[in-house]
Amino acid sequence: MPVITIHSPLDCPSNEELLGKIANTVTKELAIPADYCWVLWNKIEHAYKQDWLMNPCPAPIVKMVCKQSHSSEKLEALLPKMKQVIAYCEGCQEEEIFICVQKIERGYLLIRDEVWT
Repeated sequence: MPVITIHSPLDCPSNEELLGKIANTVTKELAIPADYCWVLWNKIEHAYKQDWLMNPCPAPIVKMVCKQSHSSEKLEALLPKMKQVIAYCEGCQEEEIFICVQKIERGYLLIRDEVWT
């Protein structure tokens, strides 16, 4: 059930190739069905991040919310791969990409019409 939100001052890529590649990378690395992942693009109209002001290809801020059952080892392996996909598709610097993961505890998630316990 990972939900990945990409925050960027840029418009979403029109071909949505990036969103699908991120979803494919996440579902493959976490060994979950392809339809268990959402990737959302959020164009930021008003924000301050110094490199966003000067860079024609600013790196996005990425937040992934997922179940706490995904192991730290799997997430540690996943994050560099997500970073590579984003940098390749967006043309931004890998080292400028910020990705954070928030794990949701059991009992705090309603998914597929059931509270995850």
